[in-house]
Amino acid sequence: MGDRARAGLVTMAILLAVLVVGTTGEAWLDTRAATDRTGADIRFTRGELAQVRDDLAAATALYDEAQSSLGDELEALVARRDESEVAQASLDAVNQVLAELEAQLAVAEADLGSRTSRLEAFDRCLVGVVEVLNQVAVSDTDGLATTLGRIGGVCAEAGVVL
Repeated sequence: MGDRARAGLVTMAILLAVLVVGTTGEAWLDTRAATDRTGADIRFTRGELAQVRDDLAAATALYDEAQSSLGDELEALVARRDESEVAQASLDAVNQVLAELEAQLAVAEADLGSRTSRLEAFDRCLVGVVEVLNQVAVSDTDGLATTLGRIGGVCAEAGVVL
């Protein structure tokens, strides 16, 4: 092989090497640019992920606080409901006693009305008896008979037998 052939082969080898290096270099540059863009995207995503984690932690803290508050409020509600049930039972008992007392009062008022009527009749009867005694004292037999006839029903109403 001659010098010229060798030089042609070397030139071809160099051209082939330049072509391979050029193609590989361009692909390498493209890959490097894509890697840089991907790295930037990853850093941006990590930043967003960190913000989401912070937001999630804050939301979780608020949720935990709300759960705790809800538990306290639920306990307070149960306590108030229990107090309400006790108060209602007491009110029911008082209402029952009140109803019984009202019934006793009605009976007492009816009895008082009856006794008042008898007492008034007894008072009229006594007035008539005093009149009868005065008539007996003066020997007024006609007035005595009339007065006895007039007070007989009143005295019977009072429970007095003449």
